Amino acid sequence: MRQTQAQNSAMKKYFLTLGAVIIILGLMILLKKEKTVFSGRYVNSFETSAFSPNDSKEVWWVEGNLEKLSDGDCFKDVVFEGSLTNKGEYGHLGAYTRKLTVKKIIQATEIDCKEFEALK
Repeated sequence: MRQTQAQNSAMKKYFLTLGAVIIILGLMILLKKEKTVFSGRYVNSFETSAFSPNDSKEVWWVEGNLEKLSDGDCFKDVVFEGSLTNKGEYGHLGAYTRKLTVKKIIQATEIDCKEFEALK
């Protein structure tokens, strides 16, 4: 059975729309996983994995590749490569506005946690 010109046109529109949707979804996934570099201060202790970016009062929950940083320590001049979520509720009891997933630790200078309090 032969398709009419109207049927062919409708199928073309359908497949073009479907293709456009697939491309847009693919781009959204790629952009969501974009790695970025973040610098600031970091505290790692019981039920706390908190990062405060330089020039910001926000505090973010941190997870990911953190094996090189020991528990119960504070760090300044931390530089992480990772990805950041949109605003929401993250971490212990949802107390953090964003989640930073660390892919790589570029730099971290350990300090006494008392000194960390002075940096706030």
